Amino acid sequence: MEKNYFASIEFGSLYTTILVVSFNNGNINVVASYKHKSSGYYDARIVNQDNFTSSLNSIINRINKKYKILIDEAIVILPNNEHQVYKARVKNKILTERQIIGISQIDAISKQILKSNVNEVSKIISSEVIAYVLDDGTTFRTPPINKQSATLEIKSSVSTLPLSIIDPIFDALKQSNINVLESYINCFCARQAAMKEFDLEDNSIHVNIGQEITTIAAYSKNILLKSLKINFGVETLIDYLAYNLKCEKEFATTLFESYFVCDSELASDIIFDEENHLSEKRISGIVLNRLHNGFNEILDKIVNLASSLAFEEGYKIYVSGYLNDYEYFDIHFKEFAEMDIIPRNIELIGIHEQCYINNLGAILLFIDQHHQMIINRLDETIDLNVESKKQENSNSRFRDIFDD
Repeated sequence: MEKNYFASIEFGSLYTTILVVSFNNGNINVVASYKHKSSGYYDARIVNQDNFTSSLNSIINRINKKYKILIDEAIVILPNNEHQVYKARVKNKILTERQIIGISQIDAISKQILKSNVNEVSKIISSEVIAYVLDDGTTFRTPPINKQSATLEIKSSVSTLPLSIIDPIFDALKQSNINVLESYINCFCARQAAMKEFDLEDNSIHVNIGQEITTIAAYSKNILLKSLKINFGVETLIDYLAYNLKCEKEFATTLFESYFVCDSELASDIIFDEENHLSEKRISGIVLNRLHNGFNEILDKIVNLASSLAFEEGYKIYVSGYLNDYEYFDIHFKEFAEMDIIPRNIELIGIHEQCYINNLGAILLFIDQHHQMIINRLDETIDLNVESKKQENSNSRFRDIFDD
């Protein structure tokens, strides 16, 4: 691809989504967005490697034909199935002149954490710094650059995923000649794309309702504490509508997208299809019946998650995702939940659906974390080489965050 182009890819049981943007002078512009039926992939796992690889190659070829873009590198969005969070604590001596801390000392400890082994069946995907601690016990939330200390300790929150989920995806990408620039877990991506800076200080729970799954993630001061997912999304509602109307899914999709109204009181009862006795009110009533069941499942998970983490009353609940495109959805959810539900959407010219929220968030994360490398790539016309965080033999320094 062009050196100022960056692509992200997310796999789902039903659809694979790809977003390509250009990055120029700090500005992000959408170059291509593409959603296509998946194959060989179900519930976050590749169930048929050949079908999955063939489907991936087909999507890449379609994008090349439609947009004249050859995708040979991508940022990969990983599912949060069996996502685990650990605490890590690593302390190194500062060997610089006068023991002054620089960015290289901080990077060295961060890489040490990422390259460590948690266990034999999982891989570290990301590490978020909780605190930097100097030798006198002084604690910082931001890097203590130019501070003097004999040692520097970094306390981090580390996220892992099973190798059984990650490795087959990476193998398929390699077979398709796609270099993995970086990988992120989906709930990190949704939050990066949807949240505002002033959202990030308090305890909060972020719900992202997607095409086929809903992710629910708990945060404290922007540190991910735990995430989970439920099999509920827009496709659940469409399938339910098709079942009740005894019609093809394609027709149910058209009805859902054209006639579903979140507030049934505002839905028209005028019959527009005499043969099937269809009206906005009837369609909306069927969908809302299943949506309310989904609400109950989401709210139950939220309450249990907040309780397990000892969140005090008043924590905030942010909701992003596909259904936010429907008018009055946030109001209806808030009234149903009798809780303060705060909507958060992505707004970027060129993105017409909230289903690309994880794709955008992954690109934003990548640009934020590798900004200088990107500048070098653009200014010096060198290839970007963000090495995948490989597992190396190392003594484990981790414990489950919920064992405390």
